[in-house]
Amino acid sequence: AAIRDQRHSIHRISAERIRDELTRMLTEGHPRRAFELLYDTGLLRELLPEIEAMRGVEQPPEYHPEGDVWTHTLLMLDALEHPSAELAWGVLLHDSGKPPTSRRAPDRIRFDGHVDAGVRIARDILTRLRFSQEQTE
Repeated sequence: AAIRDQRHSIHRISAERIRDELTRMLTEGHPRRAFELLYDTGLLRELLPEIEAMRGVEQPPEYHPEGDVWTHTLLMLDALEHPSAELAWGVLLHDSGKPPTSRRAPDRIRFDGHVDAGVRIARDILTRLRFSQEQTE
């Protein structure tokens, strides 16, 4: 409850420190639980609203029976064993373009242009968190 109440003060912390802590969450075990806690405390919205936007974004069940984009991403993070920072961030960000491009077409759910949108979103996030140009690329 205290974290939820004070979640806005996270912005007093340097982007580099936030980047490093998020990277530890992604690479040092239990990333799914870490990101669930970030959501539950409201910190995900403060730090990575683009990732929180994945929650509830439906996917075609014939291709993604596991559920929405959020669940799919968390399952992929769970499957990683000792990933590099670049791989872990790549997994976290790989479908970030789906929420803004989601639409229900007559034949199924579509995400037209989600790869290009995801590249822009990933670049924005990685720049905001002050990743190196090399890591961003």
